[in-house]
Amino acid sequence: MLSYVLRRLVASVALIFGVLVAVFFALRIAGADPARVKGGVFASDEVMQAYREQYGTDSSLISQFGTFLSELGHGRLGTSFRFEESVVALIWDAAPKTLLLAGTSLVIIVLLSALLGVGAAVRQGGWADRAIIGLTVLGLSIPTFFVGVVMVLLFAVQLGWLPAGGLSTWRSLCLPVAAVVLVELPWQLRVVRAEMVDVLRSDYMETARAYGLSPFRMYFVYGLRNAAVPWLSVFGIQAGALLGGTIVAEVVFDYPGLGSLLVQAVGAGDYPLVQGITVVIATLFVLFNLLADLLQTVVDPRVRL
Repeated sequence: MLSYVLRRLVASVALIFGVLVAVFFALRIAGADPARVKGGVFASDEVMQAYREQYGTDSSLISQFGTFLSELGHGRLGTSFRFEESVVALIWDAAPKTLLLAGTSLVIIVLLSALLGVGAAVRQGGWADRAIIGLTVLGLSIPTFFVGVVMVLLFAVQLGWLPAGGLSTWRSLCLPVAAVVLVELPWQLRVVRAEMVDVLRSDYMETARAYGLSPFRMYFVYGLRNAAVPWLSVFGIQAGALLGGTIVAEVVFDYPGLGSLLVQAVGAGDYPLVQGITVVIATLFVLFNLLADLLQTVVDPRVRL
């Protein structure tokens, strides 16, 4: 177990570094000039040169990359061009809000996947099963931004039940969480239902019925545990989609998390901030995958890493 975790951590660091290199050079090759953004269209050449010297963009790409690695080695991610604050401080302020949104959505997705997936498998072929399958297909076809816009128009503009954006009270979480859940839930729900259908046909479930076990113990303790291994595999793969859906929801609902901060940074050509947010998102994705692999051995001891 320990050697597996160490190998995965080494591979994860290499992956994150590769993402950083790609983002670093892609941003600069794209041609965005933070000095032009800062100075404006009518800034003189002298002002532009002063900004470039201040931001360090007047040197070669290799030199800039070396400076970036040096700063990264000391735990610093540079200073934001747009906000003129430490990138670490900006991320430290926004990351908890993103984790709150993603974590709340994840808990709801797991609970609903288990309840609805088991219920659909137990009532296979019934009206509830067909309704869940239909909603799953519909959910797989609709992007997060569309769901978010419809929710804003319906629940915020028309009905006035919930705030359209921001983060002031718990009510501000309702719409972005609902948008993420509605889009990401079908992926998990489909897997749980399919695996539970196979589990319910197995010999050990017939034995459990013969012993007169309660439905809850039979379905959620024994059945769901055996269906959880492929479910966790899909969860690890879909971690990126969950994070991506969270970022899109933040933009749609003007939620003050990493997603909104990233959009502002990209629009301003804010290289350090984009790179810092990329590090955080890539790290979260890698940790999600590693956690899903480790949980498989806890749920089913027969799985060996």
